[in-house]
Amino acid sequence: MAVGSRCRASFRSICRSVTLPRFCARRALCWVLFISVSCALFVHRSFFVYNVSLDMGSLCEVNQKVRPNNQIRLSSSTRFTIVTFADGHALSSIAGRYTSFLESRSLYASLHGYGLRIYFHRPDLRRSLVWSKVIAIHENFFHGPELPSSADRDNDWIWLLDLDALIFNFNVKLESIVESARAHHQGNDVDIVISNDHNGVNAGSFLIRKSEWTRQLLRKWWQTQVGVGMDEKFFEQGALNHLIHTDKSMAAHVHIAAIRQFNAYGYPSGDLYRFREGDFIVHCPGPTLKKWLPAYAQEWENMMQQCKLREAWMHAGTQLEISDQASRVMLRRDTDGV
Repeated sequence: MAVGSRCRASFRSICRSVTLPRFCARRALCWVLFISVSCALFVHRSFFVYNVSLDMGSLCEVNQKVRPNNQIRLSSSTRFTIVTFADGHALSSIAGRYTSFLESRSLYASLHGYGLRIYFHRPDLRRSLVWSKVIAIHENFFHGPELPSSADRDNDWIWLLDLDALIFNFNVKLESIVESARAHHQGNDVDIVISNDHNGVNAGSFLIRKSEWTRQLLRKWWQTQVGVGMDEKFFEQGALNHLIHTDKSMAAHVHIAAIRQFNAYGYPSGDLYRFREGDFIVHCPGPTLKKWLPAYAQEWENMMQQCKLREAWMHAGTQLEISDQASRVMLRRDTDGV
């Protein structure tokens, strides 16, 4: 009995000494395979997931119809003004690809005779950058130079466009968006044209009209403190959404447009919102969609080169208003020396 027990114990120890290295080898192999697959997935994510392939033929067909209007003369009575914020925080959020984003606005304003105002500073440091939209609207409408007496003040509009948006269809005019909104309201003037997504209104691209109603709205908007639910985390957008959906008097002044009319979202947003060739702009709000910005910027650059749009539009010129006081001084020095 004792001999048998010793023999069985010896056999087990021999088996352990034989199988343990094999077990360790299998375990090591599993780790090697796991690490290899993880690296492969990371490479795939880096090089393929954030890749956009647009139909250049369709983009060329749409944009090659556009010709610069050399008869346009910009003045203080410009009907539409594009406003964008490009301070250090905003520029860093699009990973150094901001040149295409700014150029798309400059070209679009040039081709259609719109004003363009880019803020390279934050007008108010007491709040988040996004709240500067309210200040910019008030500054441009009610603190800027007076319009000539013959100007139609009711047709003075601002297009607030976040920096994380690219214009892809230069054939679309802001006038057509406003006319569509007025037609929906049976010819009555509207003061805001904005789109809706699953979170409510999106303030990354919207049009607002100069009016006494707008002046009052800006004051109410600035003072609105949203303290409940999802609205709070969206800052100025949440406050505006709260006003639109709780103040019944706003219905006559606000038009909720189809989101793809002037605020289509980049991949991988749902089919209802997703940008397609022929849509006006692509917008990438939020941290998830912002990862796709470099891919869309590259496709925009490909479009400009392959469709030879820069050559076609090289004679278009626009008045770029830089709201940074220091930049104005530098610009004045340069022009004085010419």
